[in-house]
Amino acid sequence: MGKILLLCDTPDQNQDVYDLVLYWNSFEESYNSISLPKVIENNSNALKHKYLTWLYGFGRTRIDNLSIVEHLLIRKDFSFWWTSLLVEKSIWKSPGLYKAFQLLAFDLSLRDYDINRVDIKVTDKLVQKTIKQWCNEHRVKYRIVPTVKELQLLTVRQLYAQSPYIIQGIVSFFRYLVSHWTLKKIWKSYSVIPTNGVTFISYLFNLDKESANKAKFYSRYWTSLHDLLSINKVGVNWLHIFVKNDMLPTVKKAEKLINRFNRNEAENQMHMLLDSGMNWGVTKGVIADYCRLVFKGIKLGKVKQHFTVADSVSSINLWYVLRNDWKCSVFGKTAISNCLFLNLFENALNSLPKQKKGFYLLENQAWERCLIYAWKKAGHGQIIGVPHTVISPWDLRHFFSQSEYDDKFNFKLPIPDKVALNGRAAVKAYVNGGFPEERIVRVEALRYLYLSQNKNKYNHNESKPSMLRLLVLGDYLINDTRRQLNLLMLAADKLPSNLDILFKAHPYCPIDPTEWTNINMKIVDDSLDNLIDQYDIAYTSNITTAAVEAYLSGKRVLTIVNPDSFNLSSLCGFPGVEFVSTPEELVKQLFVKEDIHVQGSCNDFFYSDANLPLWKKLLQI
Repeated sequence: MGKILLLCDTPDQNQDVYDLVLYWNSFEESYNSISLPKVIENNSNALKHKYLTWLYGFGRTRIDNLSIVEHLLIRKDFSFWWTSLLVEKSIWKSPGLYKAFQLLAFDLSLRDYDINRVDIKVTDKLVQKTIKQWCNEHRVKYRIVPTVKELQLLTVRQLYAQSPYIIQGIVSFFRYLVSHWTLKKIWKSYSVIPTNGVTFISYLFNLDKESANKAKFYSRYWTSLHDLLSINKVGVNWLHIFVKNDMLPTVKKAEKLINRFNRNEAENQMHMLLDSGMNWGVTKGVIADYCRLVFKGIKLGKVKQHFTVADSVSSINLWYVLRNDWKCSVFGKTAISNCLFLNLFENALNSLPKQKKGFYLLENQAWERCLIYAWKKAGHGQIIGVPHTVISPWDLRHFFSQSEYDDKFNFKLPIPDKVALNGRAAVKAYVNGGFPEERIVRVEALRYLYLSQNKNKYNHNESKPSMLRLLVLGDYLINDTRRQLNLLMLAADKLPSNLDILFKAHPYCPIDPTEWTNINMKIVDDSLDNLIDQYDIAYTSNITTAAVEAYLSGKRVLTIVNPDSFNLSSLCGFPGVEFVSTPEELVKQLFVKEDIHVQGSCNDFFYSDANLPLWKKLLQI
């Protein structure tokens, strides 16, 4: 007789009456229960391979005699498939991505069981629909168990998110025009570096405030490279991508800062804002591309059935959890954003004299594919992607099916001529992921050069030996930062009495201190290298790469794990690193008495020669 299964978010008080229980959002397990987040971690390589293989095949799926890649051609040699959220695979933009892996884990977990009925007690309606479809296809009975869900009033932002995708796309384009139209004549005022110069494409973000106040450009992404370029008088065009932040909340303020940089910089440096290329030609190009894309998306109305991930044993359809990624990419604000990037890059790069080399911050976002296409189409020289941080095994943006690299397809994945990797860990991750080794070059880790110097400076709390100093490192995402602080707040009554708490927000995600008055903490804004002697333990999310910086500075690291998402930590299995998910686990680690001297070596992660010999070789200086 088949078993009766309960699928629930977290441990349920009635679960003992079931033969088998699957937890959707919990790490707990017992004699008759299985944690799907743990199944994902324990089968990470197999599930990643399965998903990436399906994604590769999906792009080549033929509908009406054309592959999806071909259907989405927006230029005769460039497909918008490569700019889709599905290809980007970003957990920050695609909330359905982790759900897709939970569903794959669900399907994998039940292969050895004869299931007669599934009781579905999860709050996510899209997951409910997917499980119901799975049950129907596998001839399994199902029952929806009502869940208690708090009634919440929808905000304006949430109402907008629920509006038709085309409306979202049109509204987002209109808002862009309103805020950026004043820049339309500025591009012509730029004077650029002559032929055979070097262009850097970088975010106008993470700037050194003190330098900016003096009209000097210094980005924490490129650090010591600024001095190297200046000393060697390398002609450089800086093409900046505006990112709203505290220092530059509007594009107008960004343009004013760009002008100050240009008035103050040496003759061999020129700064340009990508958005300054906005004009009537770009506007008409965006509208025409978007209309073509919408029309193509409508023609692909039969795509739903091809979201099935199958093998010889079982199958599950991921349409409901990935539907938003698809529709937003061909109809919504993502589609408009990528049309803007494509046309802005074409406008900017066609107006530049032929450049010898181009460098850009590589995160494998959609705009990068637009950049690569426009750069090569304009006839410039080598284009080189530069990952600026550590590569997490679960950051799927960096990984593709091996077939993507081997494919002889006419409209294949746009990748840079070279990828400049900053350490042994990054090289290993890329090579293991199947990336062509001949396209890999090695460079020093510009953002982490200080680590090799600071490791020798580490003092063991000599100034205040009686105090335990905890540095809370906020995350890029506000929800993950809140999860960190909520756990700390729940543990507040049990924390060590000698605990001093510092909080450093991610530069893109500040907090309101008045929301956290129950936590006695001091807000700090210094860089991590300046804080090295002010804390003993770092408390981080599992996403932030600041955890690696703290670890390589000789600090213990406590990382909160989240059952709602991938564990993006690069420190799994390292001594002196502990993962916590409950207030009790956090308190236990803070009461650890023994002096754990962390032996993390900067060389294990990064190339860190401060003289930058690898960068000099790449730049030929």
